[in-house]
Amino acid sequence: GAVDEDTRGGFSARETRGGHAGSLRLLEERTPDFARRRTWNLPRYELADQALFLDDFIETDDVGEYRTENDQGQGENSAGSEKKGFWWSLSLAGTVLFSLVFGLALFFYLPLLVTEMLGIQSPFWFNVVDGVLRIVVFLAYLFVISRWKEIARVLEYHGAEHQTIAAFEARKDLIWKNIRRYSRFHPRCGTSFVLVLLVLSIFVFIFFGKPADWGERFLRMLIIPIIGGISYELIKLSDRFPDNIITRIVVAPGLWLQKITTQPPDESQVEVAVAALKSALDLDSFPLEEPLAVPAQDG
Repeated sequence: GAVDEDTRGGFSARETRGGHAGSLRLLEERTPDFARRRTWNLPRYELADQALFLDDFIETDDVGEYRTENDQGQGENSAGSEKKGFWWSLSLAGTVLFSLVFGLALFFYLPLLVTEMLGIQSPFWFNVVDGVLRIVVFLAYLFVISRWKEIARVLEYHGAEHQTIAAFEARKDLIWKNIRRYSRFHPRCGTSFVLVLLVLSIFVFIFFGKPADWGERFLRMLIIPIIGGISYELIKLSDRFPDNIITRIVVAPGLWLQKITTQPPDESQVEVAVAALKSALDLDSFPLEEPLAVPAQDG
């Protein structure tokens, strides 16, 4: 089976049997959306965006759990069931925590250690080299995982998601004939977000100089969510000012990188993306009037 997720708590899954496409199974699940609750009163441009990211990260793990159950033939019994209780929640929390710690260690702390081993004394060049190594590690990671057969299939669903979103933003009927015409590269993709975050972190960390002890290293980690919030807002500017030269420069590297993180989808994968989008936004009653955004361009 394969899964296409959305960010509102529902997702769809296509099952396959004997190599042939099966029926489209849709599971809608509403989870507590703590980031959007007004009672949190989070700062709009930093913490709220990070809360949204964590919320979606947890929901993504739920998608993987549902897929595993369906692959084992347990989907119908478990899909409509309640949460599995304390041990399931503990396991989920452990997975999320491990993933976040692993990501920080691989993409931020490892480059920092390597830069320190190089013996660079200048605070400016220390942070430049540290940032470049961070980007190299990230690109190498994407390239390696994109070579895996199963991940390659996921990247095709990623392309289907982008093309479907582009057609929706252009207010076109969500059918294969329309969707296939749109680019699989989208300026507001998470790939672009991460790349902007990594580049922006170079300029931010320059002001902190060269870390001298564990306390200063840990301080860098605490600042990453703030850098992430700013990066998120920069990416969103590509929607408000799509023709602005500055925003086009900001998103261009992310579009180029999507040549790795997306692949051309087939019709069945687009069908999954359409089902997920329609379920998330209740598009059966959505009027097709003016375009919501300028269509994404090829990188």
